[in-house]
Amino acid sequence: MESGSRPLAESGGDWAVGPLRAVGSGLQGRVLPGQKGVIISTEYPYRFKTTGVSANVDYTLREGVMVRLEARRFTSPDPIFGRRARPVGDNFFIVGSIAVKVGP
Repeated sequence: MESGSRPLAESGGDWAVGPLRAVGSGLQGRVLPGQKGVIISTEYPYRFKTTGVSANVDYTLREGVMVRLEARRFTSPDPIFGRRARPVGDNFFIVGSIAVKVGP
């Protein structure tokens, strides 16, 4: 199950942070049942049953260059994630990406 995202323009318009202009944002949730352990196999009872949420903001740096900053959190009833060499039941991270348009 997933829910989508929508551009900021639909929820109140673009907004600016310093020299950057935010052109979109999103919030997404997903449930990965994983009971059969087909794609990712674990030794725990719930296999890879995972729930996650992510939020992102997209910025236009210049024409044809866009940056995304995204925060994600995943949880599981079993300790399938690792933190400091120990198994834990949740995982949080922040990632960034750059998209560059090539060509006309």
